Amino acid sequence: MPSAHLNAALLDTPREMSQEKRELLRPVLAEWAKGNLWVGAELMAPDITFRAASPANFVAQGLEETARQVLDLLAHWSDYRIEAEELEDLGEDSVLVVGRQHGTGKLSGAEVDYPIFIVWKFRANEVVGVYFEGTKDAALEAAGLSG
Repeated sequence: MPSAHLNAALLDTPREMSQEKRELLRPVLAEWAKGNLWVGAELMAPDITFRAASPANFVAQGLEETARQVLDLLAHWSDYRIEAEELEDLGEDSVLVVGRQHGTGKLSGAEVDYPIFIVWKFRANEVVGVYFEGTKDAALEAAGLSG
């Protein structure tokens, strides 16, 4: 008769691991929809790669540089939030978030509402990559998951 430990290991399939990653992201994304973009930092690995496409247009390596770049970006907005509409399984270590980004420019007062595609790459339960792009194909390519 197999042990309980072995049964648990057999249940830890890529699909279940991916589901676990989506569940880790759900509370983070719920807060991002409210504009609380600092939620989720506790999931990020010290060696994270964080890429934001144009117009932000930066790639940050590590938590400190990521925090600095995100602070600089958010300084230009009086209101900015990301609303997730769909979470797509990309395999055991990656999740694609499809949604919309909304914001109001601090100086211009201009409101924006654009689609956003974010690939989250995991190592165990740590986020090692976050890739923000304007299209799904660009997000997959930025994360090294295309073709």
